[in-house]
Amino acid sequence: MPRRRKRATRITDLKETIMLKILRHLDLKSTIRTCAATSRWRRLLPKLPALEFDLADFPVPSLRRSFQKQARRNFTEAVTRLLSIRDGRKPLERFSI
Repeated sequence: MPRRRKRATRITDLKETIMLKILRHLDLKSTIRTCAATSRWRRLLPKLPALEFDLADFPVPSLRRSFQKQARRNFTEAVTRLLSIRDGRKPLERFSI
């Protein structure tokens, strides 16, 4: 009788609540990268219980004022995008900018 191979447990096989707890321990930049990896993780982005935005995640390539303005615009757009996809039925436990 042939042996059946056990299927390896993958992180995407976890329950949604556990996946959200994992994301809670990552900074926002890492969270977004993780959620971009698969459609299952991507569906968690609107349900994040905490949003902590840090301007340092949007580096300014130069001290020139125009680059600084562009970095602030990129930051503002990122905040706006994440808030616009947020599932309003899920409570937001923590929010900081």
